Amino acid sequence: MFRIGCHISSAGGYLAIAKRAEALGANTFAFFTRNPRGGSAKPIEAADIAAFHAECACAGIDRLKKGDFIPAGFEVSFSAADNLSAMKIALSESEVLHLRGRIDRMDVCEDGGKVYVKIIDYKSGSTSFDLLALYYGLQLQLVVYMDAVTEMAQHHYPDKEIVPAGILYYNIADPLAEKKGQPDPETHLCARRSSL
Repeated sequence: MFRIGCHISSAGGYLAIAKRAEALGANTFAFFTRNPRGGSAKPIEAADIAAFHAECACAGIDRLKKGDFIPAGFEVSFSAADNLSAMKIALSESEVLHLRGRIDRMDVCEDGGKVYVKIIDYKSGSTSFDLLALYYGLQLQLVVYMDAVTEMAQHHYPDKEIVPAGILYYNIADPLAEKKGQPDPETHLCARRSSL
């Protein structure tokens, strides 16, 4: 099964994470329990975790877990020089269009005779994966990039089966709140969350 998801804000608790993923049509997702730039994670409530797992199970959503994936490349480029068949589109019998691109991050996990590949596209805007847009050919970037990475990985691991494991958008926006006087800590937190 091909997994499609994104990085989801943990604002509002774990159940809110699962509901956001379901609303996006994702069948997997990733999240941080705290801001990676610092700060502490909020306390984990058993009832919230139980509701989170129940929602994911009902919605058919897999959770990405800390695991054996390791970053295998950043800013991984491909072009006509790489001669990837996945990046060639026949225009006629004698003409071919060569696609080129750059993948922000590629992670791999070796497991016996298989290599699982996951790609992550960093976005500063509000891009999210839309299965309907993919179906109509309007959001093909990550799927095309996965074809390229799968072929590239096969050259790097010739004796192993390459398995696409996930395509993810990761929002890297760092919203800032303007300071006007001394804000109430709760108001400041709400303003920052609403801009995410």
